[in-house]
Amino acid sequence: MTYFGDCENNVTYDLMRAFTKLGGNFRCCCPNSEEFMPKKEVINECMEFTKIYNSSLKILHDPKEAATVKI
Repeated sequence: MTYFGDCENNVTYDLMRAFTKLGGNFRCCCPNSEEFMPKKEVINECMEFTKIYNSSLKILHDPKEAATVKI
């Protein structure tokens, strides 16, 4: 799943946690500004989940790259 927009909010955090805990692949696409990016603590927490549950998390800033699905 890819989420586009402001990624510094509780909805994005819940999606990040859910996808990484359930073995899914999650991408956040937001402006390259601290104001819109997920908090480092949440990113670090979810990156730990990716190791445990074989999932992935990417934080991107280019909408075209974020919308590209690689199979």
